[in-house]
Amino acid sequence: MNALERKWVWNRLQSQPSPTKFEVCSKLQPLVTQFGLTLTENKICFPQPLCYQQRAIYVCACCEKLYEKSIRFSDIVYINNNGQKICVVLRTGHVFYFFNDCQYWYIYNALGYGNPHLITVWWWKFTGGFLLWWRKLFHNNPSSQNT
Repeated sequence: MNALERKWVWNRLQSQPSPTKFEVCSKLQPLVTQFGLTLTENKICFPQPLCYQQRAIYVCACCEKLYEKSIRFSDIVYINNNGQKICVVLRTGHVFYFFNDCQYWYIYNALGYGNPHLITVWWWKFTGGFLLWWRKLFHNNPSSQNT
């Protein structure tokens, strides 16, 4: 997904209406006790403190501080319960998966960059090498520091 597609999807997510609180609560109700979730008036609260495995899942999805404690109902764009899992899509592009047979919930960043192209990696190496050469040439040279 390139930057233009990512921006289009992000704007589309921002303009979508939120499902009702009743719809969200009724779809999440079967899994509330399994995951230790708390449903309040404005948000879905996660159990605190998070275990090591769950914190690692948050770090991998790059939303460690964003959704560590709760999800507001107004941030939810789409929720689907197909019997095996509950899928919750948020305005930021993060997708939460709550599986029936697992004790952890999983997070996927739909707007993530994925793996870079080979030309991008080559460019990073080239510019990094050039900057190191420039620094060695001009910043470590005693004659350039006196001028």
